[in-house]
Amino acid sequence: MAPEEKKKKKKKAAAREDEEDSQKKEKVELPPYSLFGPQYRGLNLGILGSSILLLAYVQTSVHSDWFIWSGFLIVLVGLFFHEIRPIKGRGYGDITDEFKERLNEEDKGKKRD
Repeated sequence: MAPEEKKKKKKKAAAREDEEDSQKKEKVELPPYSLFGPQYRGLNLGILGSSILLLAYVQTSVHSDWFIWSGFLIVLVGLFFHEIRPIKGRGYGDITDEFKERLNEEDKGKKRD
């Protein structure tokens, strides 16, 4: 290999490491707990729709089908908003990423020693 090619490979490797380090530093922080933010919009709509569904069996002034259908539609809209929420919890795929991060940190610690 020519010296120029070695320098290019070293620069690419350094750039890749810098990019990985910057991604590790950019952790998503959860907002303070509030049930009125965009994070909990789907949950709130689900609770509202469920309450309307329960009202269908309690009230007697209007036909219960109106409450059932409207409550069901509100719950479906709540499900949609729940799925597009801005910050999601860690799933099984993220656990493996966390494990890989920990291994990388341990390897870096061994290389420094």
